[in-house]
Amino acid sequence: MLQEWTDKLKVWQRAVDSWIIGPGLGRDRYMQEFFPYLVKNLPDDCLAIFDADGIYYLCMQPELFKEFNRFKAILTPNHREISFLQRYFHLDLDEILKDNDSKE
Repeated sequence: MLQEWTDKLKVWQRAVDSWIIGPGLGRDRYMQEFFPYLVKNLPDDCLAIFDADGIYYLCMQPELFKEFNRFKAILTPNHREISFLQRYFHLDLDEILKDNDSKE
């Protein structure tokens, strides 16, 4: 079944310029297995925007960040998702936000 979905996504590769991955994915076992296939089969040089559960799954399977060498990636985390990223990237949020008036 995973390969079937991957094949369906490949059909769209020439028609899609950017991919938004995350909102509405959910956190079930199937998506946990499918997500790496999705990321590994994104077209080279595409634009992929990761949000919500997309960021969650990236942080749960950090080896997928290596795929970012093949395409342009934008992450749009909220405060909770930043905490997931902070664990993986060892971010110092105080340093990042020191010139910002808000902690939002």
